Amino acid sequence: QDVLDFKGWYMYPQFSRHGLGRVGMLGCLLGVSLGSSMTMFLMITLHKLRFVDLVVLADAIGEDRIQMLWQWCMYFSVLSFFHLMEFFTTALFNAEVVSADSYLVNHSTTYTFAALFSWTEFATRFIFAPNWNNASISIVGFGVVVVSQVIRSLAMITCGASFNHMIQREKKENHVLITHGVYRYLRHPSYFGFYYWSIGVQLILNNTVAGMEKK
Repeated sequence: QDVLDFKGWYMYPQFSRHGLGRVGMLGCLLGVSLGSSMTMFLMITLHKLRFVDLVVLADAIGEDRIQMLWQWCMYFSVLSFFHLMEFFTTALFNAEVVSADSYLVNHSTTYTFAALFSWTEFATRFIFAPNWNNASISIVGFGVVVVSQVIRSLAMITCGASFNHMIQREKKENHVLITHGVYRYLRHPSYFGFYYWSIGVQLILNNTVAGMEKK
């Protein structure tokens, strides 16, 4: 968590919370993650559809593990996209509070632990039980993630300057109660979106234990 919070970088002001160096580095890393994950996801999808033959990879790890790599690439694509959207939506609709923290990669120790736990569960299954998997569940999970992401982003856009990633203990002068748009149908659409997004990504990975932890 200290790494994600850039602890020990105090001698480099450009990597402070509002420093452009930190914003640029995180944006670059997330962009590379998104691009490489989507490229690999597309290649494996074409392999599954028999348009491309990844014979070397298939011989090395087997089709069951290729299926799991497909899920992993899908997962990292939506994960990277989520964090990029958190920053860019804040930058466009609530520029007053935007900072490197708006990427939410340093969300909390609990969030980091949950991510690492889910990766460990997936890696364990990848090594020891690659056949304990169901592609249909991953597709359902992807659908849950897409809907949840739309709701989350719409909530942030609708709120505008009234939205903040941090709990506010005092009312700001420009804060207003939002009752239109997606808030007309959901009381806390940003929390709703994030909650079901976190369940959706575990469905993508077919993680039973981590998925139950989210409930």
